[in-house]
Amino acid sequence: LGAAPFPYPTGGQPATNMGGEQIFIFKTNPEKEEAAWKFIKWFTSTPIQVEWDKATGFIPVKDSVATDKGYLAYIKNTRRLLLPFVESQKNAHARPPVKQYPQISDIVSRAILNALYGKATPEFALYNAAKEVDSLLK
Repeated sequence: LGAAPFPYPTGGQPATNMGGEQIFIFKTNPEKEEAAWKFIKWFTSTPIQVEWDKATGFIPVKDSVATDKGYLAYIKNTRRLLLPFVESQKNAHARPPVKQYPQISDIVSRAILNALYGKATPEFALYNAAKEVDSLLK
């Protein structure tokens, strides 16, 4: 069993999406907001994120974690299948902030599956997906 980054055409650019959990501060009072900010700074620090990602299997969203020698050694020795995903994060883009994103994701997923299972050529599957997404966004 292995894992590899998604292929891309000659002359193209590698890309992947990024997503996951959010961390934020509710408007309450200055003391609670300051305490929350201190927690966020601690929690998102590189040493804590290295430990968090090792413990949870989450993919690092910080370059400093994805390139941390200790983290990379851990991945290479114990969770090798994650390595292509960790390495791909340098090419990651956030999902588009549109309310139709769940439907768009389903449309694109179906197109990819149709191409993978030979129900359509990749070009035809993505052409149809693009038409469907375009009509959804109008």
